[in-house]
Amino acid sequence: MPTIILTGHPCTSKTTFANILSARALSHKSNHITSTIIIDESTARPDKTIQECYANSTEEKMTRAALKSEFEKHCGGSGKKNTLVILDSMNYIKGYRYELHCIAKAAGEKHAVIWVLLQPDIAIRWNNERRQRHNDEYAPTNHAKEDCVNAGASSRNRTNAVEGDVTYYYTEDQMKELACRYEPP
Repeated sequence: MPTIILTGHPCTSKTTFANILSARALSHKSNHITSTIIIDESTARPDKTIQECYANSTEEKMTRAALKSEFEKHCGGSGKKNTLVILDSMNYIKGYRYELHCIAKAAGEKHAVIWVLLQPDIAIRWNNERRQRHNDEYAPTNHAKEDCVNAGASSRNRTNAVEGDVTYYYTEDQMKELACRYEPP
């Protein structure tokens, strides 16, 4: 299976780009790609929100390990040469990206890394807009307090992280820390 690894700062529309790549690959007239698999934090760690995946160094390591495991599982897929595997995550550590490259190379697959670049102030603004949409959606109303708790629980269990998903945002501290730690290709 050919593989694409997306890399970039948080909130730079990597998920939107992954979905566009997937759709374009499936609709290409050559018909070389018949299916796509998009791996992200919500598929690798469905029990965690994006904030929980990057809450501390231990959670980050577990998230990277889960992403790598999913990537390796799909790279080594038997006989599915017409499936495109897209790893949609920050993939912000050079050594980690190299490990992913080695996994794809060992499987004998074509491999690409795409750096999605955006001005930091725009990424921060987009993240703040997501957070505000989340706060607006789950703001307390005249309903019982447990309704708010239940709404939070249902948002935590969402497994399809898309850019428009209001639960898919980082805290301000996480945005700053992840942006500072990013190692460009």
